[in-house]
Amino acid sequence: MLKKILTHNRADRVSALARVALALPTLGAVLYDPPQPQAYAPWVFGLLLAYAAMAALVALVVWRRPLSAPPIGQYVHVIDVAMFGALVFLTRGVISPLFPLYLFSVLSATLRWDWRGALGTSIAIILLFLAAAALPGTQLDVGEDDLLRFVVRLGQIIVIGALLAYIGVQRERYWRELMRLARPVEAQAATIPDAIRLCLAHVRSFFGVTSAIFIWESRDEPGWRIMRDGDGPPLPPLPGQGWAGPVAGGVAGSTFEYRADGRDCRRYDGDGTLHTVTGQLLDPQLAAAWGMAEGIATAISCDALDGWLLIPKAATVDDLYLARALSVQLGAALGNAAAADAWRDAAAREERVRVAHDLHDGILQFLTGLSLQLRLMDRQITTDPEAVAGRIATLSAALRQEQQDLRRVLEGIRPRASGPAEPGGPMADWLPGLARQWDISIAADIAAEPPPAVADDIRLITREAVANAVRHGGARHVSVHSAATADAWHLAIVDNGHGFAVPGQFTAESLRQRNMGPRSIMHRLAQLGGQLRLETGPQGTRLDMCFSTPAKAHP
Repeated sequence: MLKKILTHNRADRVSALARVALALPTLGAVLYDPPQPQAYAPWVFGLLLAYAAMAALVALVVWRRPLSAPPIGQYVHVIDVAMFGALVFLTRGVISPLFPLYLFSVLSATLRWDWRGALGTSIAIILLFLAAAALPGTQLDVGEDDLLRFVVRLGQIIVIGALLAYIGVQRERYWRELMRLARPVEAQAATIPDAIRLCLAHVRSFFGVTSAIFIWESRDEPGWRIMRDGDGPPLPPLPGQGWAGPVAGGVAGSTFEYRADGRDCRRYDGDGTLHTVTGQLLDPQLAAAWGMAEGIATAISCDALDGWLLIPKAATVDDLYLARALSVQLGAALGNAAAADAWRDAAAREERVRVAHDLHDGILQFLTGLSLQLRLMDRQITTDPEAVAGRIATLSAALRQEQQDLRRVLEGIRPRASGPAEPGGPMADWLPGLARQWDISIAADIAAEPPPAVADDIRLITREAVANAVRHGGARHVSVHSAATADAWHLAIVDNGHGFAVPGQFTAESLRQRNMGPRSIMHRLAQLGGQLRLETGPQGTRLDMCFSTPAKAHP
């Protein structure tokens, strides 16, 4: 509704300016050279003066009103037709010099109502024109070429009205086609076949056909596949390996029409020119099996696949152009669907890697430490029962914490960097439990707690670093230091183990190039946007990590 109001008001604005441009010169001409008969000249001048004033007032009003206001052009149009009818009657009827004013009414009606306006106004003018010829005082004088003027002018009204009506029909048609092309292709689906099915449903709606067929070959998975949406005979299996596709060579990327009777067809390559093609471009046996006596074939390509869309309908030139434009849209839609599918696969793989790292850095390291504790208790069970009882109490508390951590991993609710975290308390609270788990000493110098968004990851990183120091470096003591600056949070973990096989100072990049280092910690740091510097030697290993997220200093 709003579109129609905007269109009418824009047409009213253009017509208002044209009305003023027409009325003022006509008024001046009548004042300088009054029309015949002289008796009606004052009436003609008065009507034109009133009409010019009305034209100026209407132009002022329509240009000052918002485009969304209710249109008033229909009322002014009635005045236009009535005024021109009166002026023609007062100036010798059908041979009036003011006859061309009628054309303005037809043109303005076409702008406003398309073919309906052109047709309706032309019929009204013809009736007024015939009435003017029949009224007393306007009889035709054959000797003065009046009849010739009458016939010619009547023909002008009919021809111009018909042409403007045709233009209006075409305008509406092009508008509908533009709206069809502007309609988005809904191809958001979980899989590529589902997206193709949605695209075929869009094609059926676009062209108003009962079925549509798509034959495609994936670029990652050789072999042609076929799908139909809508009515039709059962689809036969496609030829096997080595089949080059349903379309003859040399027309890749084209849009063409198909006729089973073998007549010449038209092909459009997107260069603005139609080409005549002799012979069958589409496999006639397959076309018959698909129920296509005639139709349109257009190529569709994207990064994921190449294929042919088959539309069973008698093709016009406009259909070829529209099919070509639609194929570009469908290719983009399928490309987006393929990209979304690949993104989902990548996200799923990344999530599996994340869960694997969480399990490795959490429960698996805990189980390793638990195994170590059980061996110690086995040696102490007879010599120091009280120490064993203390270790059992410690392990029970640790088991409850691990149970909670494992439940969060399995349920997928562990907070990530996009939201606030619920870590296992301040670092000073859980570091002693980590020391008891591995039967080592841990010195903590916590000047700043980690940012809440990464606190849970920091706990897992620390657990992995301590486990590595004990299991691979034989460390018996670990120091954990944290600090915050204005724009970063720093964590240092130092152990007294025997270090890496290759001593030196390394960054995360140099460690990856050498295929060495704490891979789980490096992967987690890369996801969090952290930086790593590793220094190792016979006296132990030091991990320096930095996170750009600001942190609040520990009180």
